[in-house]
Amino acid sequence: MNSSPKETAAHDACQLPDTWHARVAVGIATYRRPDGLEWLLSALASQISANPFEVVVADNDPLESARATIDRLSSLLRIRYLQVSTPGIAAARNAIIQSAIDVDYIVFIDDDEIPSPGWLSNMVEAQARSGQAGVAGPVRYVYEYPPPRWVHSGGFFISPDFSEGFSMPHAATNNLLLNLRLLRAKGGIPRFDEALGITGGSDTDFTRRLIRSGETIVWTKTAEVIEIVPAARCTARWAIRRAVRTGNNAAQIVLRADTWSLRGRTRVFVGGILRLLGGSAELAVSWLPLAQFRAGRSIRRACRGWGMLRELAAVRVTEYKR
Repeated sequence: MNSSPKETAAHDACQLPDTWHARVAVGIATYRRPDGLEWLLSALASQISANPFEVVVADNDPLESARATIDRLSSLLRIRYLQVSTPGIAAARNAIIQSAIDVDYIVFIDDDEIPSPGWLSNMVEAQARSGQAGVAGPVRYVYEYPPPRWVHSGGFFISPDFSEGFSMPHAATNNLLLNLRLLRAKGGIPRFDEALGITGGSDTDFTRRLIRSGETIVWTKTAEVIEIVPAARCTARWAIRRAVRTGNNAAQIVLRADTWSLRGRTRVFVGGILRLLGGSAELAVSWLPLAQFRAGRSIRRACRGWGMLRELAAVRVTEYKR
C-alpha cells in the first residue's frame, strides 16, 4: 500500500539519521524574573559545547525587563528575543512556537528552573528513541525556605514520576520537548489556549488536546530540571491558593471540552463535591495517629474540590494576573 505524502513526511520526521542534525531550540517564557533568567541562561551556556541549539525567549513584560539580561549573555548563546505584548503565559508560548519556523524540536523550560547537566542532550535523545510527538521530564523542587510539613507531605510540590517511556495522559510545559517537524508533517501545530493564559492550565489543556488527536508524549527520567521555589511560595496560604487554582483549571478544561453542557457541569459538580467532602472528612479524623500523615493530602483534595465548584460560578484564581 502506498503511503500518503503526509504519512511519508511524518515517518521521515521520526527517522532523523543523527539526533543532532535536527534544529533544536529551547523556549523560555519570562515575566520580570531577571535573576532566574540569568541563572537559566548561564546553565544553558554550559551545555552548548556538547551540541548546537538556540534559545528563544518570549518576554511578556511590556517594559522588556528581560532584554538587559539577554544582551549581557548574548555572547554565550544564540538567543532569539521576542517581546510579547498580550498578557499571559499561553500567548508567550504561542509566540515561541510561531517563531520556530526553522526548528525541528522546541524544548520548553521555565524561567525559575535550572537544567541538570546533559539535560538537553538527554531530552533530544529520548525523543529519538521514542519517535513520538513529545517528551516530558521530571522537576525537582529546591526551597528557599522550608514549607510547612503538611504542605510537603500533601504533595503540593511533588513532581510526578513514571517509568521510562511511559505514555503520559497530559504534561506540563516546564520540562517538555515538542517534535515540531512531526506535528507539521501531520497537519499543523496546535496553539495554547490564550483564554487560559491568566488562570493557568493552558499546558494541561494543550497536551491533552494533542494526545486526544492521536499523538503520544512519553516520559523520560534522564532529563531533570530543578525549580527554585521562592520563600513567598513556601507558605500555607500560597499552597492552598495553588490547590484551589488547580481545581479551577481541571474544571475549566472539562467544561470547555463539553462546551458548557449539562453533562460537563454535572461532572464538575459531582467531582468537586466528592473531593471537598471527602477531603474534609479525612481531615476531620487526621488527629488520629494512623491518619496524621494524610492531613496534607486531605487539605489539597478538599481545596481542589472547592476550586472545581468555584469554577461553576466562574470564580477563579488568576495566578498570572497583572
